[in-house]
Amino acid sequence: MAPPAASVTLVSTYHEESGAVNVEALAGILESLRPEVIFLEIPPDVFADYDQGLRGNLESTAARRHRDSHDVTLVPVDLPTPDASFFYHDKELHRHVERVSPDYRHLIDQHRLARMQHGFSYLNSDDCSEAWSRINTAIVSAVERLPDRPSLLEHLASAARIYESRDTAMLANIETFQRHSAFSTGALLVGAAHRRSLICKSRERPQDAPQITWSAFDGAEWRGITTA
Repeated sequence: MAPPAASVTLVSTYHEESGAVNVEALAGILESLRPEVIFLEIPPDVFADYDQGLRGNLESTAARRHRDSHDVTLVPVDLPTPDASFFYHDKELHRHVERVSPDYRHLIDQHRLARMQHGFSYLNSDDCSEAWSRINTAIVSAVERLPDRPSLLEHLASAARIYESRDTAMLANIETFQRHSAFSTGALLVGAAHRRSLICKSRERPQDAPQITWSAFDGAEWRGITTA
């Protein structure tokens, strides 16, 4: 017998406190949603450390705080963390791009200011998704002008594959959880850079996937503002 249908709300976040993006604000969103399950952008192999507070990010801290006063299950759904060399090359890529691209620097500054001022209203808006799209376009444009273009393009392609795999895996892991542990309401807390991809993928699930109704949290509704 198939498990009953569930609804999951995608809540776009940032992994550190940054102005209006803070634990208290995210805890308030969870209070408004009252999920039975909170899915976290954390690999299962390190989840115990986050669950016990030995490690922490904004989402895990807010989720544990919510669990202190509510009957809620925390579930890690991400793939294992890439090795250290990936993060080294990623840091080098952004260092090179920042050095040569005024457009990239301007877009990053705008994004940071909007995040700090408008918090989750911005992170859960189409404006934020569009900002990430423009940032990624600026990165590719800058890389095309750099002397070590082949290696940087190779890293960009690798990073795109990793993000694609992670987004697909997070949705599949939620569906697997639904097959074995039926629930009615859930929330997926995930970095805002994943928002557009996850929304698209949630609309394209295979026919044999569990019956999950996906929705994206409306940040403007939460804060009562419209971001520019």
